[in-house]
Order: sequence, then structure tokens, then C-alpha cells
Amino acid sequence: MKDPAKCAQWGLFILRLVVGFIFVFHGFQKFALWGNAGASMAPSMLLLMQFTSVVEFVAGLALMAGMWTRLAAAALAIIMIGSIYFLQFVMNVGFSTSTGAGWEYNLTLLAALVCLKFGGPGVFACKGCCGKEKSGEQEKSA
Repeated sequence: MKDPAKCAQWGLFILRLVVGFIFVFHGFQKFALWGNAGASMAPSMLLLMQFTSVVEFVAGLALMAGMWTRLAAAALAIIMIGSIYFLQFVMNVGFSTSTGAGWEYNLTLLAALVCLKFGGPGVFACKGCCGKEKSGEQEKSA
């Protein structure tokens, strides 16, 4: 490990790609539910699901490209906070359950998004095409 700051930038890059892919995948999966779930869902829940699927898909692509990383991470973090709230207080799902996933996965994604929000995009980000987004190390040197 020659330069710890450079390694941190590579870590942010890998985190950005993985988290972005997860949200693109889950957002895309929800597109298929737009027509099928309409009859069984309340109109407000259907609208919320459609909104979150678009945000997850678009913000996930933005994360993967390194465009507006901090904004995309903040938007997705809000969705994760809502998801944790819904699971914990509406559905009464525990942190971890023996029969299936609790909300620990959502909390892990929230922690990763907070890291991207404060750490920036890392290396290989589309900074020039959409404004000057600086990573944490670039802000220190500026």
C-alpha cells in the first residue's frame, strides 16, 4: 500500500460501482411491477413504488458513472431511511430474522451511501461532463 489516500479513492470507486449496480438492478425489477401490482396496491403505494423505482434506477446509474455522486447517494439514502422505517415500524420486521431478511441489508446500504455522500466518487468518475464533483482527497488539496 504505497499511498493510503489513493487506495481510499479506489475503495470509493469499487463501493460506488457495487452500490450503483444494486440500485439499478432493484429499480429495474420494480418496473415489471408497475402493471401487475396496480390492482392489488393502494394508488398511493403504487405511486410511491413507481417513484422509488425511477429514483433507484436513475440514481444507481449516476453512481456507477460517478455523476452527481453525492446527490444520488443522498437521494438513495432517503429511500433507505424510509425503507428501514417501513420495515421496522409498519411491518414490525426485526433487525434480523430466522425466516428471512430483516432490515440489516437496508442499513448496510444506508451506511455505504453515507460513505459515498461524504467521501465522493473516487477515481474514474464523470466529473468533467456534469460539473466539478470533487472526491474527499481533491477537496483537501484544493
